[in-house]
Amino acid sequence: MARRRENGVTIRAVAERAGVSAMTVSNVINGAGRASATTVATVQAAIAELGYVPNLAARRLAKARATTVGLIYSNRRTPFLDAVLVGSLRATNANGLQLILRDGDGVTLDEAERIAQELVRSGADALLLIPPLPSS
Repeated sequence: MARRRENGVTIRAVAERAGVSAMTVSNVINGAGRASATTVATVQAAIAELGYVPNLAARRLAKARATTVGLIYSNRRTPFLDAVLVGSLRATNANGLQLILRDGDGVTLDEAERIAQELVRSGADALLLIPPLPSS
């Protein structure tokens, strides 16, 4: 039985619209498995058309671990940084998410990209980038 999302759109509805299996939709969403560029584009179009949004609680259950948010900040003297860090910590705690902080102070654009890629490789499901960020 497909669970209904708040907007009524299920992964099965996306699969039907795209003409693929629910597993293929899941693989496209998670970047797993093999799918042709055409299939990926078709699934992404169906997701956009139907307004499907993956359920974070279901993802946590499937992964048997907390969803992780990586946060990269720079310039510790930025006036709003404390508020952003505390707000991020409160929001992640309230939603059962894990927060990983990385200092990007004084890094180049390439180094900032490397930090972001390391966060993703270490399991970050989302990234928050706090300005100012390197521009070159």
